[in-house]
Amino acid sequence: MNHIELTEYNLTTDKINNGSYSIVWVSDIHYGTVQNPQLVKESISKINDLKPDIVVLGGDIVDERTTKEDMNEIFKELGKINSTYGTYYIFGNHDTQPDSIDYENRNRTFSDRELNKSIIDNGIKILNDEKTSINDDIVLVGRSDAQWEGENNRIDIGKILNESDLSQYVVVLDHQPIKYEENSQQGADLQLSGHTHGGQLFPYSIFERLTGHLVYGEFHFGKMEMIVSSGLTGWGWPMRNEAKCEYVLININ
Repeated sequence: MNHIELTEYNLTTDKINNGSYSIVWVSDIHYGTVQNPQLVKESISKINDLKPDIVVLGGDIVDERTTKEDMNEIFKELGKINSTYGTYYIFGNHDTQPDSIDYENRNRTFSDRELNKSIIDNGIKILNDEKTSINDDIVLVGRSDAQWEGENNRIDIGKILNESDLSQYVVVLDHQPIKYEENSQQGADLQLSGHTHGGQLFPYSIFERLTGHLVYGEFHFGKMEMIVSSGLTGWGWPMRNEAKCEYVLININ
């Protein structure tokens, strides 16, 4: 937990006509809870040094124990990242504080409106079952979180993508590493996910793998590649003995 690393992947495609692209994927910060805030800020500075083309924040940037002040602070810091085509955000299962002690009475530390405002005011674009095209080369598809692996009434990906999108390099952004076979069948080229923390504590990752879940690393489904990140920090406890704390750089050539 006291060290955050860069993990790099190099991918190739024949769909991109305008050179190459670099995407930084950052998930599971859970800011203000179990990780040293200074380490997080240092990682953000290092991300800036990479001069990425695209930055994607993959959910659970905050959680139930994040204060409103910390929530505003982390999005202010993340808004300082410079990239060619901007910073994009998808929600995870903790961002809207579903497990707050008194959630039924909405006694959260910040509201959905305050969360969305903080994200948007810092120049970060939310993709919630939405897509955006970058330079007519890449389509980013940001998925609504499935909420504990249920469907949560989110839009079918086949209704988000259309035929013209498939001539571009399609990147599905889904906090939880699910629906990868369906995404591959629908023509996605890459799926980026987080959520698992790489197992975080032994023997959790063993149980996850035995039950068929994807925990960490690079996978292939048909023509689609998939990357599951262990996230910038852990969750719940300030310790981990499975996988590393990381942010991810994907070079697409």
